[in-house]
Amino acid sequence: MHSASPLAGTPHPTNGAPPSPWVERWVPCVDAGTWGLDLACGDGRNTGVLLSHGMRVAALDRDVTALERLAERYRGHSFGRLLEIDLETAPWQPELWVPAQGFGVIVTCNYLWRARLGLVLECLRPGGWWIHETFMRGHEHYGRPRNPDFLLKPGELLTWAAQAQLRVIAFEQGESAGAIVQRIAAQRIPAEGIEEETPYEAAGQWPLIG
Repeated sequence: MHSASPLAGTPHPTNGAPPSPWVERWVPCVDAGTWGLDLACGDGRNTGVLLSHGMRVAALDRDVTALERLAERYRGHSFGRLLEIDLETAPWQPELWVPAQGFGVIVTCNYLWRARLGLVLECLRPGGWWIHETFMRGHEHYGRPRNPDFLLKPGELLTWAAQAQLRVIAFEQGESAGAIVQRIAAQRIPAEGIEEETPYEAAGQWPLIG
C-alpha cells in the first residue's frame, strides 16, 4: 500500500525524539533544493533536518500512525510527500515515489532491510548522498534488535557502498550511547572517479566511536 500527501512553510517540530547527530553532521553537504528521502522515517525526527536545509522531503514508512504523528509534528510547514509503503512486502515500484532525477540524499536510521537496500541506493541521483546509521552485531547483548537479520556485520555498510559505486566520505562503527552501531556517509560519483581502495579498506582497521 502506498499513499502520498502534501504538507506546506518551514520546519518547526514541537515534540518527539531529537534528530540523529550523524544526520545533522552530513546533511549540510547535500545540494539544497533537491529531493531527500527519509526512509523508515517514523514520526520524522530526521525529517526536519532535511527540511531546514531547504529540501523537499519524501517521508516513507509502513506505519500510518507514525506518518500521522509526523504530519502533526510539521503541520503548516513546507514539506513534500508522505508515503505509506511497506518496502518489505510491497511490489518494487519506484516510479510511483522516486523523483525523475533521483534523490539528493537518502537518510536511514535504525532500520535495515537487505533485500531492497541495493535497489534503494539506485535511487540516488549523481552527486547524491547516502547517510545510514543502524545497529550492528554485538548490539544483541545490549537490547533490541537481537535478530541477526536486522544487525549489520562488521564493515557491512562499506560493502554496500562499494557495490553501489559510492565514495565513502565517513564511516564509524562501535559502541555509542549504550548501543553497538555502524554509520556511513557516502556519495554517488561517476564510476571512473572511485579509487580502487578507500582509506578505510587500506588501513584494515575500523575507527570506533568515542
